[in-house]
Amino acid sequence: MTGVHCIADNTAAGTSRRLRASAITLYGLALSMMLAVFAWLLVDQYQREIQAADEHNATRADLVAQWVNTTFTLSDQALFGVGQLLKPPLASALEAPDRLEEAL
Repeated sequence: MTGVHCIADNTAAGTSRRLRASAITLYGLALSMMLAVFAWLLVDQYQREIQAADEHNATRADLVAQWVNTTFTLSDQALFGVGQLLKPPLASALEAPDRLEEAL
């Protein structure tokens, strides 16, 4: 009976090893899948953050461009007004001879 008992022990040990190997393989595959899903989620989140930052920077650049354009437009208007104030009345009268008589 010791021979039969020894064969049964070897079969049980082999089955136990196969089950353990299957469980370890299944655990490794599940862990790999979980890591792949987390990596995909992180890459997706990173791409969304980069896109949001690009949109934010483009909006800020448009705002600064509009602000600079407005500043230059106001400066042009102010300088034109100052130029008109500093222009001597006689010089403008000389440009149009019929207005020269009015200036005198």
